[in-house]
Amino acid sequence: MNNYTLDPHKQESAATSAPTAPMPASAPAPNPAAPPFYMPPNYPYPYYPYQYPQVPPVAPVAPAVDVSKIKDWLAWSIINLFVGGILLGLIPFIFSLVCRSRKKKNNLSGAKTMSTLALIFNIMVTVISVVVFIGLFIYLFVYNQQLASDYFYKY
Repeated sequence: MNNYTLDPHKQESAATSAPTAPMPASAPAPNPAAPPFYMPPNYPYPYYPYQYPQVPPVAPVAPAVDVSKIKDWLAWSIINLFVGGILLGLIPFIFSLVCRSRKKKNNLSGAKTMSTLALIFNIMVTVISVVVFIGLFIYLFVYNQQLASDYFYKY
């Protein structure tokens, strides 16, 4: 049988084939309706696996991002310390400081992560502060004045 053809019944020529042992009687006969045999790739003869150097695929190079262009949102975090209170404002302030320290170490991915976290927490603290100030304003100037007026019945 020729290993380099798709026909399992095709015999090799006598010059290229080596003598083979006779097939035992218990072996099944080849089925002509069976799928074709695997044919190896057409490599130059003789092929040695490490004859040709394997070149790893080159990954596309991302455009270089300058670390100094990453914002650390420190000014907004300082404002949120006063507006949003010490407890809420401390969270984005810490993320801003960590982002600034990672920018000094040229840690691009860490600086981007901390910058994103500082931005998200700054937005959250600002929104919470605005809602609290609006609620306080409504309580002090609208609801409290209605309670003080004679409009409602007092016991």
